Amino acid sequence: MDQEKWEYGRASSNGIDVQPLVNENRKKVRAYLEDASKEQESRQELFNKLDELEEKMVCVQQDTRNLGPNRSKGQISPGVLDKINALRLEESALNKEHSRLLKLLWVRHTEVQGTISRILESRTLDFETKDDANGGEPITIAHPSSSCALKDPDTGGAESTPKEAQGSGKSIPDWFCLLEKKGWVRLRSQGEENRFDELLNKLARLEDEVRRQQTEVQGARKAPWDDHFHEPNPGWAHESQRIRGGWWTCRDGEDAPLAERLCQRKSQQRHNPKVMAADYLEELMGRVRTAMAIVAEKDKKFVTAMMQLERLDASHQLRGDERGRFPAPSK
Repeated sequence: MDQEKWEYGRASSNGIDVQPLVNENRKKVRAYLEDASKEQESRQELFNKLDELEEKMVCVQQDTRNLGPNRSKGQISPGVLDKINALRLEESALNKEHSRLLKLLWVRHTEVQGTISRILESRTLDFETKDDANGGEPITIAHPSSSCALKDPDTGGAESTPKEAQGSGKSIPDWFCLLEKKGWVRLRSQGEENRFDELLNKLARLEDEVRRQQTEVQGARKAPWDDHFHEPNPGWAHESQRIRGGWWTCRDGEDAPLAERLCQRKSQQRHNPKVMAADYLEELMGRVRTAMAIVAEKDKKFVTAMMQLERLDASHQLRGDERGRFPAPSK
């Protein structure tokens, strides 16, 4: 006699108790969350160190200016030069540590999501349950990794589990996938993992530029910022502009390429010559926050469905089958 088809949570199941696995994974989730909280505190300490370092750099730059603007590097006091070099080395090390911690935090976040998803069996769950938010219509709950897993049309098909980059096994957050799918950010690197690193590096460069501008405003040089950020485009004049984009003011002359003459941001440059890197950073971070909010709403629906599934499974285990017990495993 053929073995019965395995169905998770049904009265005709083999009576497999998955509760220990659920409890074990919940403990792992709590441990991951605690680690993420500790890493967030470490990251805040790193930001505090960077702030202290910037204050020291301003003082050293002021000491350098007091020596006189026309003195050559060889005439500056060796003690001041050593102090400048030491601070620059410390700043470089802190920036590298900041980038590493930022990536680690996102990896932790996706590991937590993956752990929650792996508490389910790999087989599709074909229950039908009621969704109060959907007018009481029945919905099908499927494992997120299965080919028939539901995709929320409101989020443009954003997955509720993290995607992992091919080859390295590094997890890519869902909000980044949504950013690219919506066309809210343009990145030129090959491969999803490289594009994610490119975005993190772009954000880090903008943060450095914002800090530099703030330092200059407090110091002696207060030149207005008259450039505007341009995304990469094949029509720009220089290869670096075509690959990475950058900050510049488009020209109107005959020697300017067509892309610069047709640039729609020239009028903004004329009427707003003080466009700062902080404006573009805020715009980009706003897109990231929007994508994260959409994915968070998707995850909320997923968790709600899982809670409904657990209640349904508990109800089946309490009732047993029609004979008042679960059938013995097939041999």
